[in-house]
Amino acid sequence: MKRKEQWTNFIFAAAVLVSMTVFFVLIHPIPIMDEDDVIYSVLIRKAIPIPGSWNPSRLMPEVLASFCGNAAAILTRFGFGHFIHCQVAVAGTLLSLFITAYVCVFRRLLCRKFGMGRFQSCCLAVLFLELHFLVYVVAPEGNKHMFHSYNECCMFFYTIPALFCGALMMVLMAEETENPLAGKSLFRRSLWVTAVYFAVFSDLYGSILLSACAGLRLLENFVKTRKQLGRKRFWKQNAFWAAVLVLWLLALLLEGTGGRAANVNSMSNRKGPLLMLLGDSAGLFFRTVWNTNLLFRLIALAAVLLFFFLLLHGRRSETGATAIRLILNTACVGVLCTVFIILLSAVVSPDYTGRPEAIFASVAVLMVLMVLCIAAFLQQLPRLAVLLPIALLFVFSMTCTRYRTFADINSVNIHGQAAVALEDEIYQSIITAAEEGKWDVGVRVPKYNEVSNWPHDGNIGAPIAELFLKYGIIDHEIYVWTDPTEELNLKYGITP
Repeated sequence: MKRKEQWTNFIFAAAVLVSMTVFFVLIHPIPIMDEDDVIYSVLIRKAIPIPGSWNPSRLMPEVLASFCGNAAAILTRFGFGHFIHCQVAVAGTLLSLFITAYVCVFRRLLCRKFGMGRFQSCCLAVLFLELHFLVYVVAPEGNKHMFHSYNECCMFFYTIPALFCGALMMVLMAEETENPLAGKSLFRRSLWVTAVYFAVFSDLYGSILLSACAGLRLLENFVKTRKQLGRKRFWKQNAFWAAVLVLWLLALLLEGTGGRAANVNSMSNRKGPLLMLLGDSAGLFFRTVWNTNLLFRLIALAAVLLFFFLLLHGRRSETGATAIRLILNTACVGVLCTVFIILLSAVVSPDYTGRPEAIFASVAVLMVLMVLCIAAFLQQLPRLAVLLPIALLFVFSMTCTRYRTFADINSVNIHGQAAVALEDEIYQSIITAAEEGKWDVGVRVPKYNEVSNWPHDGNIGAPIAELFLKYGIIDHEIYVWTDPTEELNLKYGITP
């Protein structure tokens, strides 16, 4: 790789990482708040599938969530700040790292498949990122974006696995060899195996990206080379794709043995025949996609028209044929992801198809298709690339509103800074009580209409106190109970 290309890669990645870190650490922080956030931030998950557990195959989310909580406690112990501030910094940085890898891999795909230079690939990769923020902007304030989730726990369980699997999918799409492990060093092969292991055992809503890509590649190779290679040689040559598919099916079966799957009926917000739930799931999915930002839909329509232009004028050239094949393969992945997400949501809860983190895979593939069509068009008419900076500025201006454009990620849907201040008050009261030599403390929390006072129920204090004791933030065990009070509702603007 040339030195200029290396510097471009570094500067581009650094720019994305810094901008996303500022966004998710300073502007829209992601604090732990409810019981799920707290438990998974403290719990140390064994990095193997555990049949019969609550989440048998969701290794990656639980490993990363516990890393975030424990890393925050270590930083607190070394004097880097209050626990909640360290936790927000670690969580926001982790999410930003995965977004950066996801966007950089997309840029790499453009360079590999379209032979694009640094300017065009960087501009289109930035456009790809902008679309993730534009898509759900339909109001002056409080909009969601593609990386939005219900709470910090959902960020680890849905958003990050989808980003990771999406990045792996694009890496595999850019690979020219049938076996991505062939010709690589032992270290690189071990990285690949580890990445696939954690991607498959992450979350079914995200891992469908990887399994759909592997399944389509296996089917394509079967149709093209099965008779030429013979059965034994075919399976040897396609062992990687087959292994990914088998592992994913294993993860699917394992998840069915878990406590969450056993409790799925009580968790579902709607009950009725499966066919009716399937209709509800599909209907909500397509309504969610249709009710996206108008400019986003217009760009999608323009991408379709550009694809037809490519079919008419570019299919005779080798580069045009390659672009058409890539776009069609990506579209097939998108169709498989959409069908699976609708089916899975019909079983779990049809309302999931209205959540950005749950339908990330389908919408992300749509965005990949949109930018690929634009890239293929520019490949045919490269002089039009001069307009890319203007297009980026226009999309950015249409994304930002006069007010606080995006909603924050927390269970009570309040301003991110207020959520951090609330949690800081709760956790610092535990530390203060321990420093005063108390053996029990009632922490004040907001009051809610739920019988359990969720999300600030009686289970949020004990795990954090144990974490503080584990890393020496406090020096003795302390019993923590909650004292709901409406004063905090008024102070932080929380509706019961």
